Amino acid sequence: MNKVVTRVLLFFIAIPLLVCVIFLLPHFSHLAINLIAVTVSVIGAFEFREFFNRSGHPDSGPLIPLLSGILPVSAYLELSGILPGGWFEASILISATMILAMQIFPGKREDFSDILPRYAVSMAVLFYPSFFVSYFVRLSSLPNASMVIVSFIFIVFANDTGAYLFGSIAGARTRGIVRISPNKSLVGFICGMVCSIGIAAICRVLFPAVFGKSWALALAAGLIIGITTLVGDLIESAFKRSVNVKDSGAIIPGRGGVLDSIDSLLIGAAVFYYLIQVTS
Repeated sequence: MNKVVTRVLLFFIAIPLLVCVIFLLPHFSHLAINLIAVTVSVIGAFEFREFFNRSGHPDSGPLIPLLSGILPVSAYLELSGILPGGWFEASILISATMILAMQIFPGKREDFSDILPRYAVSMAVLFYPSFFVSYFVRLSSLPNASMVIVSFIFIVFANDTGAYLFGSIAGARTRGIVRISPNKSLVGFICGMVCSIGIAAICRVLFPAVFGKSWALALAAGLIIGITTLVGDLIESAFKRSVNVKDSGAIIPGRGGVLDSIDSLLIGAAVFYYLIQVTS
């Protein structure tokens, strides 16, 4: 099946399923959607670790991607009131300290040259993508959380799908404007931005409480999240370009790996969280 068709079909199947999970299973501070978030975060960390392995850097080991799941889990437990405030910061301190302590025991006897690069790799795998996923988890703590999460997902994936669809159909002559991702086109960028702003306007009508009944905030959110969606996508393109791979994996038909599917969400989750929190 054509990749464009597969990707569009996936959008119209996956998004309704996520919406059902968010609205029908809001129990225990949206435990269901947050479990999904933690799962994709850990899988994404394993894919990110593979980037470093491909580039010849010292292997951080499988423990670090698993350890990265502590960040979104601790954010959820803190926001749910199970753990006291400040535990998220404590989990960062504990995880970073564990990684530092692990450097005391190098992999090969008398071989210490890999300690510094292994530490750098381990810290990168620890924080990307889990630190940003933690902000997606934080969205479930906001008032009208179901509407907030759904609005965010709609805006991001409308931009991502709109840019891909219109860029594939009509963007051939405007490609190459970004060297790190030459297949991206100006047509795709513009259409993706229009889609994210348009969906934000629709969300303002469907879920007026999310944006405080403010059209200006809704349209600004559509524009800003459209920009962060693009930036997040290009950041992962840079990572993939550095190791000469097309996708981070092959787990999701039409999209590639988990990182390929969540890269657009990562920075946007933090920005959207503060945008809604500051203006509420």
